[in-house]
Amino acid sequence: MNLFLYRNAVFLLLFTGCLCVGSCKKDYEQLNKNPEVATSINPNSQLTYIQLSIGGDWLLMQPFTMYYSGFVQQLQGDWAATHYGGEYLIEDAQFQQPWDRIYTTHLKNLTDILWRTEGQEQWTNVNAVARILKAYFFLILTDMYGDIPYSEADMGYIHQNISPKFDTQESIYADMHAQLLQAEEQLRSDGDNVTGDVMYNGDIKKWKTYANTLNLRISMRLTKKDPVLARQWIDAIVANRSGFIKEGDDGILKYTNILDWDPNEFRRNGLAQLWRSRENYPMPYLCTTLWNMLKNTEDPRLLVLARCYAEDSNDPDLRTDLTDFIVRNGPLGINQLEAVKPGFYWWDNWPAGFVQDGIYYGKECRPQLNKGFVKGSAPYITLSYAETALLLSEAKLRWNDLPIQGSAEEHYTKGVQAAIKLLTVFDLDQKILPEETTAYLVRNPFPADRESRLKSINEQLWLLHITNPPEAFSNWRRSGYPVLKPSTEYGALVKDSRTIPRRLKYPLFEQTYNPRGYKEAVTRMGGTDSWNIPVWWDHQ
Repeated sequence: MNLFLYRNAVFLLLFTGCLCVGSCKKDYEQLNKNPEVATSINPNSQLTYIQLSIGGDWLLMQPFTMYYSGFVQQLQGDWAATHYGGEYLIEDAQFQQPWDRIYTTHLKNLTDILWRTEGQEQWTNVNAVARILKAYFFLILTDMYGDIPYSEADMGYIHQNISPKFDTQESIYADMHAQLLQAEEQLRSDGDNVTGDVMYNGDIKKWKTYANTLNLRISMRLTKKDPVLARQWIDAIVANRSGFIKEGDDGILKYTNILDWDPNEFRRNGLAQLWRSRENYPMPYLCTTLWNMLKNTEDPRLLVLARCYAEDSNDPDLRTDLTDFIVRNGPLGINQLEAVKPGFYWWDNWPAGFVQDGIYYGKECRPQLNKGFVKGSAPYITLSYAETALLLSEAKLRWNDLPIQGSAEEHYTKGVQAAIKLLTVFDLDQKILPEETTAYLVRNPFPADRESRLKSINEQLWLLHITNPPEAFSNWRRSGYPVLKPSTEYGALVKDSRTIPRRLKYPLFEQTYNPRGYKEAVTRMGGTDSWNIPVWWDHQ
């Protein structure tokens, strides 16, 4: 095109454009929209993402494996569990992780759902489920740190509040209890379909019992701090016709057997992936505290939870199981298997080992978590019938006139049976027959005195929560069982505490970005952000 024609073409386009400003405006706007970007988000899609993140977010899970599992002496021996949870090392980067992930990703999405669906009849059930999930995440956060931003949290976009106040844990607990009661009542069977629900597939009745059961967990936290209030809350929960989670209605999230370290990939179990690790071989070793309890009570879970493996693959499906070989050929039998003491690494106190056909078996004698727990497809258990039965057993023991059917002993028996049966949801090669469970309960009957009963109930909860480290740590602090000795009493060298810490410290960046809220919270703790200061309900 020559210059004359080019100039005339440009003039024609400009002239035509001037003529059709009004008539073509909508067409131009349509052309300027990116077809790949959504202008609104279906809250059901957000619910799916949030639910999967509960067990799929490995960054959120990282402090759980590094600190919690070591604090409560379920696992020990690999570098992370011992370095942080066994030797009590303060590491701000790990303290920051759950704070950052829950506030900036998971609660942010929940806040958005609640803001956009509040008062909207077509979203009443989605709104209620979001309220329940919000309480679930906040329970993890407040039990971890104590006082935290709650009533003003995640309001930066909505109300431009970027420095939220730190609410007291006491007020947070009261509001979570009230929110769950309201959410349970709000759920309607004739309401909107919760299509993004990957846990209960939109079953409203199950969500009502889930809300009630989560509220039971919250209420039982207060048994030592304020038993009168705990009873009042439980009475309100029991009065709900929804009841509690029943056998077969466990709150379980299912995942895919993939290995992916993308921080936004939630389709695989993040806890399992951390246990699998980035190393050549998975190394989640059992601690002697857990191992000895199982062994001394002849618990049928001993060689189901724990197995010994050859160092031949990072893929759980390809690992060679040497457990039966070691027990059969080792001169010490079952005693050939040696767990790791609190505060020590797998290479410390080297196991006796043995030689068979010219091959030495040493490290292989260290019991590890069953490979079924290390697969990406391992389910994540948020709430279970087993936990419900055990908590109801304790509630009935504390308040015999509590209007629920069954005695403390009956609930205890059902809880232990359900806990052992729950292992079948994992892809384990080993199975426990019902008669083995019966024989175990005969060997270890429900004790006669009250304190021994409390001990047995909460030791069973400790065993149950091996795949839920936050709850294992919280229930241990609440109940005092099992009775744990710090690593120092086993001869271990420790770094930043001589006793088992009771909480995690606030992330350092809060001092810079929210100094007023941070200072108020620390002042309420006595002026020091110490991880040895118990949270509000942790009444020792």
